[in-house]
Amino acid sequence: MTDQASWVLLVEDDRVVARGLSRIVQGHSRVVVAPSLGAANQRLQEEPGTLRALIVDVCLPDGSGFAVADHVRTQHPTLPMLVITGSTQPEVSHRAFELRAELLTKPCPTVLITRFVFRALSCAPCAAGHDVAAHVAAFCSTHALSARERQVLELAMRGESRRAMSDTLALTEASIKTVIARLLHKCAAPSLAALTSRAWMGASA
Repeated sequence: MTDQASWVLLVEDDRVVARGLSRIVQGHSRVVVAPSLGAANQRLQEEPGTLRALIVDVCLPDGSGFAVADHVRTQHPTLPMLVITGSTQPEVSHRAFELRAELLTKPCPTVLITRFVFRALSCAPCAAGHDVAAHVAAFCSTHALSARERQVLELAMRGESRRAMSDTLALTEASIKTVIARLLHKCAAPSLAALTSRAWMGASA
């Protein structure tokens, strides 16, 4: 169950990208989507509840996403921010660094977005952790996953890297890689990011 009192602002003008990012965030918090700089400023003024994180695209139809980030950083000095961009120009990463924001280049891996969301919302086991377990259980009900495969899937949905999974499960990274390969084969998924996305959306295919 998501926290409706708090919200995450997603500023993205590409509808397909916005829809995909929203699906990830909705598992943890209410998400408000703004397709432009103007819409983002309006949401910041009118939306009730506590702003918990900002995810913003650099290139917007009416200006730079950094304008939104600048404004939000002034009002919320410690707010978690994620800047997403299709650019590889060094000035973009430098600007994100100045704003103390994380930076991802499109296409953004689902696992990395999920990891940011968990860190940003400081998800406790009794809240979003339960939500992850519920999604995994629902997904496993339509797939014959082993206990180890289920553990790896749940950790992936929590945004953990292979190295972190290795530490958590006391396995070598090679063993984690083998479990992931079995998972992908069993679920006919092209990548772990695609698989976690399906699990979040409750897809049974």
